[in-house]
Amino acid sequence: MDSGLSWPLFMQGKFENATLYVLNVPDNFADLYNLPVEVLNKIREVANKNIGFTLESPCRVSLLLYDNNTFVIYSFNDKTAEMNAVFT
Repeated sequence: MDSGLSWPLFMQGKFENATLYVLNVPDNFADLYNLPVEVLNKIREVANKNIGFTLESPCRVSLLLYDNNTFVIYSFNDKTAEMNAVFT
């Protein structure tokens, strides 16, 4: 039954000098693949805040970081997709 209520997916809370982020993961993990690009990019932006760049792409694209200051962007999609590494 759909009650018409919606629940926040990604929340942020401030506590004195710290910030707490909470990602509400759906019961069916595969539903994460259905998130809009804008939502995925916001989650990536927060998760990659301390590395100096972030990834803008559709789902099923991974950012692999190495300790020699290199990275790889790898797509698990069957079709081509546009991806951007955005440096801050």
